[in-house]
Amino acid sequence: YRFIARIVDRVFRWMGDRDPDFYTATHQFTTANSERFNREVSDSPMVYYQSYMSQMKGGASDGLLALTYYLIRPLEGANDGLVSLPSAVWGEFRGVFASTKRRGISHGDMIDLKREDYKGFRVLETYVQIVSDLRQMGF
Repeated sequence: YRFIARIVDRVFRWMGDRDPDFYTATHQFTTANSERFNREVSDSPMVYYQSYMSQMKGGASDGLLALTYYLIRPLEGANDGLVSLPSAVWGEFRGVFASTKRRGISHGDMIDLKREDYKGFRVLETYVQIVSDLRQMGF
């Protein structure tokens, strides 16, 4: 895993991250660490929590996250290359973003890593809609 993490770090460094640490970052989000965090840090009643999920249709959806997609899939099923559906649900779950085309929507797509839109999914418009929904709810 450390070998794979070093390869991912090289890719992120090439993309502009000055100090990538994929190994540490991914270990912070393991099931055990997440369960510990959730026990130690309570949700605030002053905060509205909502979650969304994106879903890759296969490794070809995102070459950068293909390996992690295939590692997660047999263990937890549908995922976005980093997060499985069961792990993504927090607060009010608002739904899964999935392309109507052959290509799925990866975690990298959701954070606009590549700065491009895809047929059936427009990144910026998705975030504008989320903000609009929050405004309609009174936030």
